Amino acid sequence: MPVKAAPFTPPSWAGFFGSVTGLYARSGHEDSFIAPLTAPASPDNGFGWAVYAGYRFDNMWDVALGVSGAKLKEGSQTTLGVVHTVDGKYWAFDAEVGRTFLVGAGSSLRPFAGVRYAKWTTNEGFPSGGGGAPGSAVIDTSGWGPRIGVDGKFSIAQVRGLSLFGHGSFAYLYGDLDESGAFSGGFAAPNQSIKRDMTNWDFKLGVSYEVVQRVAISVGYSWEYWKGATLLNWSTAVAGPGTGSLDRKIQGPFARLSFGL
Repeated sequence: MPVKAAPFTPPSWAGFFGSVTGLYARSGHEDSFIAPLTAPASPDNGFGWAVYAGYRFDNMWDVALGVSGAKLKEGSQTTLGVVHTVDGKYWAFDAEVGRTFLVGAGSSLRPFAGVRYAKWTTNEGFPSGGGGAPGSAVIDTSGWGPRIGVDGKFSIAQVRGLSLFGHGSFAYLYGDLDESGAFSGGFAAPNQSIKRDMTNWDFKLGVSYEVVQRVAISVGYSWEYWKGATLLNWSTAVAGPGTGSLDRKIQGPFARLSFGL
């Protein structure tokens, strides 16, 4: 009598997993201002990175830690003789718990929840021009709070080892904004410390190829949005510390080396 084939048994998902990611960070060109309608400037493009590692148990639950960041190079603009420079960078630390659900051979969904700490640093410069007093300021916005999201991996059956993947997450960070700097000419320093919360959206989409078992090379596109990352109107020698809220957008292609994902 014919022998019925044994059902497909996926390889064990238990064990360590992780990834290292490099990103070409395209600035979203959110303008910053020394004063309203005066000398707008935006950070230039830069680079980003992420390191992520965790352990998945036999029951498909896992724990993971991640560190990520991005640096946007200095951008400058001169308007009516006023020179304004600005750059930006951030880093984030994540701790999370997730659970993997298998939805087919080589395909899975992993919802997760955890906490995130993040800090944005913006360096504003007013070198010269326009008859104003040269000055500079460092604006730090930091906070921590809950983060939730989902990772998905979907096998392309026609090509062994090839799959599509996606990621989406949201974080709400409770924190503070600190501005410190100085003006020449005896003007008051633009120093202040205020409460400032941030929200963060993060989406990734790409394609992955498993070169050997549990080791894959991936490429894709990333889009991040940070609401409330810095000040809208920077300090002036006359008006004092900066005001308002300005967002940051970072997007761009990335490459990732991963294992066990």
